[in-house]
Amino acid sequence: MSRQKATRKEKFSSQSSAKQSENNFKPTTNHIQKYLAAIIVIVSFIVYANTMNHGYALDDYSSIIENKSTQKGFDAIGEIFKTSYRYGYIFVADELYRPVAKSVLAIEWGISPNKPSTAHWINILLFMLTGWLLFKTLVDWLKGNLFVAFAATLFFITLPIHTEAVANIKSVDEILGFLFGLLMLRSIHKYNVSGNTMSLLKAALWFLIAIFSKESSITLLAVIPLVEYFFSDKPLKNSWLPTVVCLGVAFIFLAIRSKVLGPVGISLHPSITDNMLMAAPNLLTRTTTAIYLLGLYLKTIIAPTVLTFDNSFPQLPIIGIVDWQFIVSGIVLLSMLFIAINGWKKKEIYSFAIFYFFITISVSSNLFVIIGTHYGERLMYTPSFGICLLLAVILQRFLSKKSEEQKPNFLKDNKLSLIVMITISFLYGGLTIARNPIWENNGTLYSSGLISSPNSTRVQYYMGNHLIKEDQLAGKSPQQQDSILNAGIGYLKVAVKLTPSFTDAWNQMGIAYARLKNPQEAIKCYKEGLKYNKNDPTVHNNLGTVYFTAGKFNEALAEFQEAVRLNPRYSEAWTNIGSCYGSGQQFDNAIANFEKAIAADPNNAMANYYLGITWRSKGNETLAQNYLNRAYSINPSLRK
Repeated sequence: MSRQKATRKEKFSSQSSAKQSENNFKPTTNHIQKYLAAIIVIVSFIVYANTMNHGYALDDYSSIIENKSTQKGFDAIGEIFKTSYRYGYIFVADELYRPVAKSVLAIEWGISPNKPSTAHWINILLFMLTGWLLFKTLVDWLKGNLFVAFAATLFFITLPIHTEAVANIKSVDEILGFLFGLLMLRSIHKYNVSGNTMSLLKAALWFLIAIFSKESSITLLAVIPLVEYFFSDKPLKNSWLPTVVCLGVAFIFLAIRSKVLGPVGISLHPSITDNMLMAAPNLLTRTTTAIYLLGLYLKTIIAPTVLTFDNSFPQLPIIGIVDWQFIVSGIVLLSMLFIAINGWKKKEIYSFAIFYFFITISVSSNLFVIIGTHYGERLMYTPSFGICLLLAVILQRFLSKKSEEQKPNFLKDNKLSLIVMITISFLYGGLTIARNPIWENNGTLYSSGLISSPNSTRVQYYMGNHLIKEDQLAGKSPQQQDSILNAGIGYLKVAVKLTPSFTDAWNQMGIAYARLKNPQEAIKCYKEGLKYNKNDPTVHNNLGTVYFTAGKFNEALAEFQEAVRLNPRYSEAWTNIGSCYGSGQQFDNAIANFEKAIAADPNNAMANYYLGITWRSKGNETLAQNYLNRAYSINPSLRK
């Protein structure tokens, strides 16, 4: 080799080494993607880190603390898949079937009973996973558009309206529904690109888990064709197979749900206090009010100036067709729909975002079917992604410059967009962190509601009910207990003033008066509640208890019998019937009813205890000791 060639070779090697060294210090798109994904995970943790040591609040009580089924832990899994969501807590039928979400709650209880920190940690970890997965999915869908993928995900993980979904343990159903729904859509996209049948089977599995976690995840079925149309080169007519497969999964879920819940319609008729739309005088007003509420949701997602855990009747108004709030909401929503339709042919990302929002909010909107509530911030967890994506697209469209280079520069091309995005996310994240402490426990939550929604019937009821509970009275002097009970009655009186037909509030007021040893007022409250709902077995049972305490056994027996007529599995009422017969020395009748109580609930400690006492009265010490020992094992405090 000549010296000249060697020199050229050395120069070439030197230049190559220099270029390689330069590339080592210059981040590639893959490096940037990893950095951004790490930022998403870190920020997801930061915004909810101050919820880790929170206690139980709101629906955690009906789903966990006061739910006998959930508290069976791992042993409850089989039962959970065979019963409704609220089974183990209430006596009336409910239309909710979320076995995966409830199983998670049972497993958490099995791992660490009565330790909410474990469940809060799991919610945060699932939320972090969701943020990471959302970013990775958007990168794939948008073919490497890192800014939109990053901005949309950052907005999503910092949105203050998500506080309830993450900070409230029970709302793991929302997190799981969206997480597995996202896995389903991601697998559908992979199937579109590769044609791999395994991806399609995974999509079916993820979708099944999603709808078993939260029923409203079924709306993602209509998102499948959108993902195929907007994010692949295939025509829409070729998207039928994934849609049909997931439609089959949906039918399987509906069949199982129908088998478990029995003849429960699409939705039970909620009360006015649960869904204010029931107070609308006609269908037109119900529709205009629902559209107003959609506008309110949209405003709260984007500009969360007022957040509240409850907006029940009559905090929000019934809106007519000439009301400006309906008109503004209608114009905004129709404009969004027009923009989405206009961008359909060009496969504009903003078009997908808007259609996604309308599809996933359809159930919560109350426009097509009346659900159990008219408003809930947690219900926006899945739909809000569409708005986050829309905001990200708008930022890039108007504030980012189009790169003239072959490879775009993430920082240089999006400098102004990044500044605005970081500012918005910082404000969102700050509001979220500041709001999290409200969800620490029922006391902090209900106190916040009195400020944000003072005219909400349920807020007043929740605070009153919270104060009269036994755990609030424990360890207090008689004078302090009376003061707390009277304060609770004060809130309950406001609740029935706002909504006189609210039987639950009358019932709790009766309990408070009974604890104040004022049976006359307690009876008045129970009877007032039954005037509005004579088929409430709990009120009949409580009224019977007051009669029994006063020695009016015939009146008590009549109320207890009415309670079990309305709900044959009302174990406590069967126990009370047995006590009535036992007080009259009718031991055989007493035994028969205590046995019915145990058949309805084998873990009814008092029924086992009284049955043991009754057998002792009949001279059968063997049976007496058997049932007494069983009672002591269930509730050791009964052993004296």
